[in-house]
Amino acid sequence: MHTQATIRAHLEAWFRTRFAEHDRFDHITFQGDDPAVQGVYARRTSDVLATQGLSPHDVNFKIFMHGSNFDRIGYVVSIDYNRCGGGQSDIRPVQFMVGASAVRTRSLVQAFLDAYNAHNITRVLATVRKDVVYKDCNYRSRRPEIVQGKSQMRAWLQARFRENDQFLHPSIMVDNPDQPYVAAVEADRDSQAIRGRQLQPVHMGIKLVLDGPGYDRISYAVSLSPADRCSS
Repeated sequence: MHTQATIRAHLEAWFRTRFAEHDRFDHITFQGDDPAVQGVYARRTSDVLATQGLSPHDVNFKIFMHGSNFDRIGYVVSIDYNRCGGGQSDIRPVQFMVGASAVRTRSLVQAFLDAYNAHNITRVLATVRKDVVYKDCNYRSRRPEIVQGKSQMRAWLQARFRENDQFLHPSIMVDNPDQPYVAAVEADRDSQAIRGRQLQPVHMGIKLVLDGPGYDRISYAVSLSPADRCSS
């Protein structure tokens, strides 16, 4: 595994080369309501692209934000299949993400779910970053809530576990090879709060994003509850 210093050195060399080629983005627009993920559309130009007859051209980025206030960029991928690696030129995509793997992601998410269903707060918190952001539905109030950091999450877990909250029959999917640190979970949610409203277990989804030097902690998680069960 590359060290953080090695990654930084590679990135610095990459940027120096691109800047020497007068690489730039213009006409930038942002799309997406999720604070952790932003879509970016822009027009890209550079000296190298011009020699290939490809400048300018439209590009699409995905930017994944991290940190308690989503104030740092954790990962960026340029989605440029038509012009990069598609047989039209000798330009090839370069990726600096290291340490992430679908196997590691699936294992960590399984540990999170096992600890949650066992109502073991210590083990749940061991799977998340100290600046974790967790968005979930409070089924007692039927309102979505956001908790930030381990202290707030501990209080949230204590309240949920008093309601015997559980994820039943969970299935974990890590399907995108370009994002092996992102997992999707489907499960049936059950708790005293749900049953107290005369509801059956709620079939729902959870999106989890891993971060850290080894992509070994959950930095962001959001439960995707049906709109009629948890209003905004």
